[in-house]
Amino acid sequence: LFFFFSSRRRHTRCREVSWARRCVQETVSTQSTWGFPHKIMADKSGQKRQSSSLFINGLHEDVNEEVLRQHFLSINIRVKTITIIKDHNTNRSKGLAIVECLSFEDAEKALKTINFSEIHNREVIMMPYRPGGVKDKYSSNIFIKNLPEDFKSKDLYNLFSKFGEIFSCKCAINSAGKCKGYGYVCFDSKEISDKIVAEKKEIELNSKKIEVLPFKPREARNSSISMYNNLFVKNIPKKFTNDNLKDLFKNFGEIISAVVIKDPAQGPENKGFGFVCFKKHEDAKIAEEKMKNFVVEGLNLFVCRALSKDCLLYTSPSPRDLSTSRMPSSA
Repeated sequence: LFFFFSSRRRHTRCREVSWARRCVQETVSTQSTWGFPHKIMADKSGQKRQSSSLFINGLHEDVNEEVLRQHFLSINIRVKTITIIKDHNTNRSKGLAIVECLSFEDAEKALKTINFSEIHNREVIMMPYRPGGVKDKYSSNIFIKNLPEDFKSKDLYNLFSKFGEIFSCKCAINSAGKCKGYGYVCFDSKEISDKIVAEKKEIELNSKKIEVLPFKPREARNSSISMYNNLFVKNIPKKFTNDNLKDLFKNFGEIISAVVIKDPAQGPENKGFGFVCFKKHEDAKIAEEKMKNFVVEGLNLFVCRALSKDCLLYTSPSPRDLSTSRMPSSA
């Protein structure tokens, strides 16, 4: 028993020492010939070495370690380790991987030759692996809209590389492999992204202007979503009209539009749900709180903000478009 606990203590101590050594490793950044910042760490001799690891994004879920290994072998690069990042719950690939090459030169060669190449008919994106990523990555990131359907990440890189050093870029792709019309570019410097957004550089592709906007992290987008003025109302009586729905909510504030959704096949009866769009968010919030489970003709109303997938087509317009509401016209 004493030997068991003694071994446990020695093992814990070794782990603590190993962790401490990793913490004191010196990490600095330098620029490669491609403009990518590479991680440099101090080895045991005190000399600094460049990292030979690459981070890969955009992989098909069927791509495994052997497929990636063969892809690198196609340009005569042998890799040391390959790690496919998987979902903890489903054990399926997240489309991400970390590849450690045998040398920094091999990693550089891979970036020059097979970055933006295709595996299983899907474009893969490579970048130098840096556990900490880019400093202030949100502020050095930009959002690009109005991209052509046939646009790819490589095209995005070629389009914006003239403005400065790019750490990573990606076009949003749908299930058919087509561009969704937007993408992201992360520069290695916040000053570059700030300059592009501030100067509102106009870029044209096929007589179409590309719009450049500052990137908003998920937290900022969620906070903007929290400001709503459009409500989804369910379990309304089948014979309710637009006017009936408006009268039900008019005491909470000024209403832009109130619409019950009808099915022509059901005649004058509605589908049992509708939308109420208030002018102010505060009024919509109070109405949501007060009208939940409100009983109308024996039915308990279900009221929530109109943000579900089925309601996206009926979401309220932006403040500047309030005069021409996008809510469905009354039948």
